[in-house]
This record gives sequence, C-alpha cells and structure tokens, in this order.
Amino acid sequence: MAEAPTRRALMQSGVLVVSGLAFAGCRRRGTQWPDPPPFLTPQDRFYNRLQAKLADGKFEDRADVPKDPEPPDPATWTLTFKGFDREQTLDAAGLAALATRFAPVSYVKTLRCTGDGRGNRLQSTAVWTGIPLMAVLSELGIPEATRRLRVRAHDGFSCNLQSRFTHGMDGRPALLATHANGEPLLPARGGPCRLLIPDRFGFKNIKWPTEILASPQDEAWGDHEVDRKEGEDDGHISFVSKILSPDVIYKQEVQEGRAGPVTLQGVACGGLAPIRDIRLRVNGGAWQPVTMIRPAALDSPVVQQAPGLVFSEWPMPDVAVPWKATLDLPVGTSKVEVMSTNTLGEEQPETDTWRTNGDSAWAWVELKLS
Repeated sequence: MAEAPTRRALMQSGVLVVSGLAFAGCRRRGTQWPDPPPFLTPQDRFYNRLQAKLADGKFEDRADVPKDPEPPDPATWTLTFKGFDREQTLDAAGLAALATRFAPVSYVKTLRCTGDGRGNRLQSTAVWTGIPLMAVLSELGIPEATRRLRVRAHDGFSCNLQSRFTHGMDGRPALLATHANGEPLLPARGGPCRLLIPDRFGFKNIKWPTEILASPQDEAWGDHEVDRKEGEDDGHISFVSKILSPDVIYKQEVQEGRAGPVTLQGVACGGLAPIRDIRLRVNGGAWQPVTMIRPAALDSPVVQQAPGLVFSEWPMPDVAVPWKATLDLPVGTSKVEVMSTNTLGEEQPETDTWRTNGDSAWAWVELKLS
C-alpha cells in the first residue's frame, strides 16, 4: 500500500490552501510577476511569506495572520553558541568584529522554498557574503561527539543541521550571511545575519538565528515537518523548471494570445548538480533544446568584486539558469512542455505526484492562439 501523503505533500499539491515558503505553515504572497525578475533579486523583491506560530509551539496555516513577524532589534539581538568547548554570545558589535577577523566569503545561491515548484514563485537569487560558520565553530571548539547543530531563531522557528554541512560544498562553506548583493541584509531578509547552507532548501537557511547548539543527538528535531520524518530529509534541493513569461502559475496554465512568433522565458534550477540542458516540446512532439542564458549580472561589479568570491563555471550549483525560446505557433491550441537535465544526467519526471520537495514535474502551458 502506498504511504499516505504527508501534511507537507498536501500543502504543496494544493490540497491545503497555502504552501510553505521556508517551512511548513507558511503561505505564499505576491506570486504573479509582471515580468521575469532580474537575475540578482533586489532584497525588497525577494519571495516572502506569512506565518503563524500557535501557543503550543507548532506552526500552522492561518488566514488571519496580519503581517510578517517583527525582525529583531539589532540593538538587542544576540546569537549564543552552546554545547561547544567554549560558549559565546554575540551581539551586533561582536558579529561585526568577527567579520574583521575572518576573511569573508561570497557566492551566488538561489534561495528556494520546499514549496517551490513549476507553478510557484518561491525562489530568489543573490550573491551572498558572510563569515564562514565553521571558522567560528572551530574556534569555539566542536566536541567530537557532535552530530547535529540545533538552531533556534528570533521568531521561534528551529531547524536541525548535520554538523558536516557546515564544511560546505564545492568550496562554498556554510555562512553567517550578513550581506546580499553587496548590501547589508535587511531585517526582513534575516538581518543582522542568517544561515546560508549550500544545496539546502530555505528552511535550513534560517533567518535571525539566536542560538546554535552542538548536540550529540542525531534524531529528528525542529519545527519543519521533514525533520520529524525519521530525520532522513535534510533539505536537499530538487530541481525544477518554470515558465515565467507568460506568467504561468498553478491554476493559470492556460493562456490566450496571437498566433505567430511566441516568446517564452523561464528558469531551471538544480542543487549540487547544476543544470546541464533545458528542452521543450510542442504537442508531444520531439524535444528541442532552448537557449540557456548566462546572466550579464555575473560579470557585474556586485558579483566580481564581492569579497572572497567562490566562483565556478556557468551553469553553477544552486543557481537558477534563465532560458528563452521563440516558437512559431499556429492558430489553435498548442501545449508547450519544458524539462531540464542536470550534470549527473538526471532528468525531471513528467509528473511528481507527491511533491515532497517542491513540484519537480515538467513545466507546461497551454496556449490558445487566434
């Protein structure tokens, strides 16, 4: 018998009214875009969420949440490290002092929600700069028995990280990120600092951390539902294709227009294995490659002059790849499907019934042209 879908899977399939942005119990806002956003997303245009934490500490879907949680006051925010050989509490001044002692590191990452899929707009890209987390933890002394880092945040959210993740991936260490696109993190984006973890969904990239505990325990823990499912899912990024122009979102996958040249734009995003190619087909015909675009922003000063830049050849891991295709379509109905392949040769599935890490199914649009 097939396993019953989890609450998280129901959320992402649309059975529940809302879908998570950084963790179970969030709902999306501002899903429609008049145009595809710039490759480097300004902080005030990042995907956002509303949340509700109940008295018993659980996060639930709520329609009556008046606003986002209030960010911490930088004058009173602190981050305490517990369970290490030497415990320490940082305030904003202490964080700034760390930034002068440890060489900063920067890299590009597309931050994504577990609810991100072909018909959602729950991803944003930035060049992030911060303090390597492992440098700080090593100085404090990591007990040999440590298996997980248990992290609590200002808004009450918590997450569970395998300690090995702090070493990072592909030369990209986990960060106490303090800047996005060369600017200090805005409070709404997690300022004065947030965790940034390569190859992990947004709920592991926790905003406003207030406590990091070195724990010998390796069991499931944390507010996100995946951390309660035997601790097996540590937020690995799945890959996805999207059609952004026309603005195709769930329940609006039928679009009208004029026959002739039709231009479609979108993105594909993978995890540790970058996107290798993107293809589309019309009405079930042969797959044809689409043009993958190397964003000009990668050559801009905000990226090239980012301190301690960890750069890789394009396409990059954890980074959305823009694409564009122009089709000559006749009068009538044309269904266009888009799918991507990563550098491991893995292809997106045609359908993703459970949607446990976003909807990884092919993106599609039905164009009714006159």
